[in-house]
Amino acid sequence: MEERRPSVADEGHGVPISARLAMPAPPPLAKILAVAKEPYVTRTAYASLPLPVSLLLVATGTWIVCQWTKIVYNLFFHPLRHIPGPRLAAATYLPEFYYDVIKSGRYTRRIQQMHQQYGPIVRINPSEVHCSDRRFIEEIYAGGNRKRDKPVHQVLGSGVAEHATFSTVSHDVHRMRRGALAKFFSRAQVSHLEPTVRDLASRLCDKILRVGQEAPFDVTTAYSLFTTDVISGYCLGENLGLIAQQGWEPNFREPLYAQLRLVYLFRFIPFLKHAGVAMAMYE
Repeated sequence: MEERRPSVADEGHGVPISARLAMPAPPPLAKILAVAKEPYVTRTAYASLPLPVSLLLVATGTWIVCQWTKIVYNLFFHPLRHIPGPRLAAATYLPEFYYDVIKSGRYTRRIQQMHQQYGPIVRINPSEVHCSDRRFIEEIYAGGNRKRDKPVHQVLGSGVAEHATFSTVSHDVHRMRRGALAKFFSRAQVSHLEPTVRDLASRLCDKILRVGQEAPFDVTTAYSLFTTDVISGYCLGENLGLIAQQGWEPNFREPLYAQLRLVYLFRFIPFLKHAGVAMAMYE
């Protein structure tokens, strides 16, 4: 039988045999696997990146894993997992953030819709249950020796420093701090304030009737003047005289509303509150 001579393009996809013979032989499979197992090979891609970028990637990946772990825990292992409610609200705080921060405090209305859909007891976020059944009033607003620590998520939205009475989480510590102020707001002390409140209310009514004939005004501003004079008179010993001024300006309504708008944001980004307090201290 005649021996077959290799052609110009044979088993090399068109590569001439002379060029094919000059090409280096492929490494053995065992050598390829050995190189692939080297830790250095797996690290070369990361080693070529700048250190800040590598740290950012690691931090981002860690954060994503932590968030997914929290979601799985909230949905399947949390003690409140059996409470009815929207699955997204049970998994994350995103619905509350959307309605309170983006929609400016509309989550209360959304909670009413949840009750219509899911019943009197609804899980409104991963750590909170909302109840609209009056049979649970004594359980929710427990008195006597029954302790009720405040939820941290709600305390973060108090808008005041973390050591203030309104933002105290512990039941025992809050009771101690409240006790120092309780005597100033007892029934006897409040009854002594009644003549002052009546006098300021009478002045406010006279001003509303007088100024109301001149031009329309926002009645909530008038209420703001009244409450400011009552509180400042009792706490400072002398009211600020906002009712006695000619018009409705200045008042504490707009500054108070500006503070309340940030309360919802403080719940989700608490370091903003601490930053604001620090800036106020060093001004």
